[in-house]
Amino acid sequence: NNTYGSLGSNTGRFSAGGQETPTSFAVETIYNDKRYVARYYIKPRQVRLVGRVATEGRPQQGVDGVVLDFYALIPDGSQNPPELYVGSVKTAHDGSFRASIPSGTVRFAVKNNSIPSNYFHSILVPGPGGDYLRFDTEDPSCKPPVPANLPEVGLRDVSSRPYLLTPKPNDDAPKPDPDPCYY
Repeated sequence: NNTYGSLGSNTGRFSAGGQETPTSFAVETIYNDKRYVARYYIKPRQVRLVGRVATEGRPQQGVDGVVLDFYALIPDGSQNPPELYVGSVKTAHDGSFRASIPSGTVRFAVKNNSIPSNYFHSILVPGPGGDYLRFDTEDPSCKPPVPANLPEVGLRDVSSRPYLLTPKPNDDAPKPDPDPCYY
């Protein structure tokens, strides 16, 4: 079956199908002699992770433009299986993000060049006991975990406990020490 969606005859609404596609498709229409094209992929059902990156000490102040990369583990029978990059998301003006990630996603990393210069290159992440854990964003071997118990599909909203960036009081201030990496 090569049907990857349907177009509503009365509404013009396109509904993508449920069969995953390796290549993109396009829907196009012409209105008032102007051509409109929308490209799409059909991806497997995923988890929608909703969260925020905010300022330590001022959690209502979001941080704009921070890029989070997400990783899943590739099971290979070893103690330390390799990681597979599965996608990125960039925070909005209020620090919020909405990521679509596979349910097997276990870690994330912050792109250092996306952290504003008035913040340290470290991030505070809610830990399992309720306390925050500090991760050094410059250490590629120690990536923070994504929230535990991700559903197979659907929504997981973690925005009530945002990830926190620590502002620099001045350029000479020492970087906070990270917690030991247990992940």
